Amino acid sequence: MRNIGNHRHNCKVLREGKGELIVTYRPSPSGYPAKPSDYGPCPNCYAYLVKREMWKHRCPEKVPQTQRRKVIQSSNLLLPATVSTDMSQHLQRVLSSMKSDSVARCIKSDALIVEVASKECFKLGHNSEQDSYIREKLRELGRLVLQLRETFGDENASLLDFINPEKFQQVLKSVRTMCGFSDSSHTYINPSLALKVGHTLKKVSTVVKGQALERGDDILFQRASGFLDLCGIRWTEEISSHALRTLYQRKRNSPQLLPLTSDIVCLANYTKSVAAKQLSILQNKGLCKQDLHSAWVKLAEATLTRVITFNRRRQGEASKLKLVDYESCSIGAKETALEETLTTFEKTLCKSLSRVEIVGKRGNTVPVILTSDMRTQIDMLVATRDQAGISADNPYVFARTCYGSLSFIRGADCLRKLSETSGADKPETLRSTRLRKHIATVSQILHLDENELEVLAKFMGHDIRTHRAYYRLPDETMQLAKMTKFLLNLEKPGSLTEMKGKSWKDMQVSANEEVVEDPGDADSNDECSDADVEDNAAAQELQEPEAMLEETDDNASKVRSTTSSSNVPQKTTKRKAWSTDERDAIMKHFSGLILRNKLPGKTEIESVMVKEKSLHSRSWRNIKDFCRNCIVSKSRKLH
Repeated sequence: MRNIGNHRHNCKVLREGKGELIVTYRPSPSGYPAKPSDYGPCPNCYAYLVKREMWKHRCPEKVPQTQRRKVIQSSNLLLPATVSTDMSQHLQRVLSSMKSDSVARCIKSDALIVEVASKECFKLGHNSEQDSYIREKLRELGRLVLQLRETFGDENASLLDFINPEKFQQVLKSVRTMCGFSDSSHTYINPSLALKVGHTLKKVSTVVKGQALERGDDILFQRASGFLDLCGIRWTEEISSHALRTLYQRKRNSPQLLPLTSDIVCLANYTKSVAAKQLSILQNKGLCKQDLHSAWVKLAEATLTRVITFNRRRQGEASKLKLVDYESCSIGAKETALEETLTTFEKTLCKSLSRVEIVGKRGNTVPVILTSDMRTQIDMLVATRDQAGISADNPYVFARTCYGSLSFIRGADCLRKLSETSGADKPETLRSTRLRKHIATVSQILHLDENELEVLAKFMGHDIRTHRAYYRLPDETMQLAKMTKFLLNLEKPGSLTEMKGKSWKDMQVSANEEVVEDPGDADSNDECSDADVEDNAAAQELQEPEAMLEETDDNASKVRSTTSSSNVPQKTTKRKAWSTDERDAIMKHFSGLILRNKLPGKTEIESVMVKEKSLHSRSWRNIKDFCRNCIVSKSRKLH
């Protein structure tokens, strides 16, 4: 009874912002200086304690263990409302679901931030998935207000106080501090936050202008207009330029790694085995509720990962696959005139696969292809939703199972979790964005025409321009090989006439071009340069690279000229065919390097020559040239 009376008194103090709280336990100031907002009532006995130490509280009320969950959340619900009851239900839901900290309290107590939140909720209220985006924008403003208060020592300052041209310089200083600006290097620790705050402040200034027009407040209108004009004039040079430069530098310096094909295969096989195992568990009728729940979650995670990796779909799109969309999926292709142009194998694929249309980026409709195994697994997930504890109101196929959630399982979490346990060599590269860039980059070797490229881009969920500009990584092989061939031809007299109407493939380099190797190449296990590969390909074009070897006298660094118009006397050469034993010995030791387009070094070759008697009649350079020719032959077959 006493605690209930104290609770009523404390609610009045918190609501009015003045008075003294009556608490059961107050920590020592030296250990943890608690603020009034750090206290809350026990949900059962109403004793006021510091929230973060409430787990130590031994409540005199006997409460079942199952009801002792989310104690702090229940305590916050007993406190007086900081959100006005006049707000829309959507806005109340957004503000109430925020983490209870100093930033959230600042947001709820600032009238201008709440007004901005109200407008964002009205704009995006049709999509509950945007709640996290709204909270992110509000927390940006809350952090900025706290930084402004700390910088200028005014604990009661609001955001509206700083929408003033006279305080624009103070806002710039606080943004730099909040985003970690370095005066020496002119870079940011968090450059993306600086860019986001700039856009949000312009939106806030526009909201203030609208309020001033409604009230007829000319002074406030002039303040907001002046602040907005300053943002347009000075924000780019003061904030955005350095933030963008920081982002570009990080992007340029960060390695652009694509996932290895072996890792993709490893992940695919692993997810298949996990899904098959959990599917067999769910098919057992005598499962307890806990085992069924665990198997359902693991099957959902494995199936979602399979859908993402197989379709190279954005993880957010695949995660939001809805029951309505899945139930309306089509099995097999519809009868169209195009079916006559398909091969027998392609027709068989169309009859065995399913196609689901889901909502992609910017509201576009994108397809998802499901194999028969994926359909079987998803059918099991749908059939056992009720037993797994999925809310009947949850519209998603890959739904969350906790506490009646209406959300979905995050595909990024599933992909990260399963890639790390799959045994892949580089699991950090197995992410949805890099998988999408992988297929876009590898597809370059197919030489797709414009129509085929458009089909690929449309399936990926973007247009051809986006596909070429952002998803294809710069291919060093293509740049070195193709561009070097083009540049070498430009240095010849009459090159424009010879190159007229030719493609990259038809363009050839004269065989008398000199190939200069790095002197240090002989003593190191370096990778084969793509430029060397292309030059040797041109020089060896008239002969089989695996069958013949060109041996010159002491000046062996120059390739023999085969051009009949050359006036330079040709050197006498001996060709000696490679025997089967010699080829087998080389491939036995260097096949792995050849597959990876790498050349062995001198030391490595000489150690093999000691072991293999069949190679005693060859020099180390002969063997290296043989490996290079094998790589050239392999690259020709790919193109």
